[in-house]
Amino acid sequence: MKSPSILLCAVTMSSSLLFLEAAHGSTFQIVYSFCSSYKCADGAAPYSPRLLRYGNKLYGTTYLGGEGGVGTIFTIDVKTGAERVEHSFSETDPAEGANPIAGLTNVNGIFYGTTRDGGLYEVGTVFSFDPSSRSAKVLYSFNNQFGSDAYFPQAGVVKAKDALYGTTLVGGDGYNGAVFSFNLNTGTESVVYSFNGRADGGIPEAGLTNLNGALYSTTYNGGTQTRGTVFKFDPTTGTEAVLHSFPTADGDGISPESGLINVDGILSGTTSQYGKHDGGTVFSFDPTHGREKTLYSFCRRRNCADGANPGADLLSVKGVLYGTTANGGRYGWGTVFSLNLSTGMETVVHSFNQTDGAMPLAPLTEVNGKLFGTTQRGALEGGGQCFQYGCGTVFSIVP
Repeated sequence: MKSPSILLCAVTMSSSLLFLEAAHGSTFQIVYSFCSSYKCADGAAPYSPRLLRYGNKLYGTTYLGGEGGVGTIFTIDVKTGAERVEHSFSETDPAEGANPIAGLTNVNGIFYGTTRDGGLYEVGTVFSFDPSSRSAKVLYSFNNQFGSDAYFPQAGVVKAKDALYGTTLVGGDGYNGAVFSFNLNTGTESVVYSFNGRADGGIPEAGLTNLNGALYSTTYNGGTQTRGTVFKFDPTTGTEAVLHSFPTADGDGISPESGLINVDGILSGTTSQYGKHDGGTVFSFDPTHGREKTLYSFCRRRNCADGANPGADLLSVKGVLYGTTANGGRYGWGTVFSLNLSTGMETVVHSFNQTDGAMPLAPLTEVNGKLFGTTQRGALEGGGQCFQYGCGTVFSIVP
């Protein structure tokens, strides 16, 4: 987790850094501030889930808080902004998961997700949640005590054929992370690929993207330059292929924490560090021709306010990519940004300043032209039970 660098920045523009701050016409609103009660029964610290729209509600998870203190599933009513805890994870139940970091995946009206901790062996779970009955069920507890199971899942799951597929930070034969599957028909889990931390990558922090039956994602390190990879996993053959190793050229980013999104057959993602200006990058990858391209490099110099250290998945809306940076911006506490794919222009849509949130680590969700997201910290309303600067927010913004 990166610590925000508190820099008061000014706007700059050059031929190598196409950056603008958004006009005042952008409408930003705090929809909900977490930890409204002393013990944070409403949840705290929404870490990095993309909010899932289902009906008129947005579903997400918090890493902390709830009745058990180890996280929640919550909803936000899109029309009213009302928050409700749908499920509290329990630290006292050894079979239940704890501390969900990832978001939820909808498969035929049932939601699936992972917890990083908890379960029978305290190293994470796969769970289901029925929004109709508001009931959660642990489907699998990862195991770090016997064999070479995967464990500590940080990302969510994606459906391919009759199974859910996901990644874990640790475990597998090489203890450098793994791709796992969970068969929805049989209820069995399998490690389908183990990273070795070397040429094939290691420590996959991000989830998988299904493109024409193949699963694509990134690893935080490993590859030929040991700085991370873009990889492809074939569920049919069980084979993994590294498609790109960071960095292969001057100005390439390193250490991708985000997953990839599909925009007309081209995959786009972010790297959390380096690039021409040392603050991370937005990049694209063409799986057909095997080409990676840096689309934008964030700046960490004192005279830059365009954001730094993007770690979340991107969102595509009408030819524009939207994302968040954990640090940087005018006040040093992160940004919402846009990147126009036609012009290459990056625009800071909003700079966070603690009072309206801080450290946005999550992707954005679009609902009728309005973008919703979460910040891990900020918007303290009193008490300070979670962090020095508050327990996180749900926000909305109209670019």
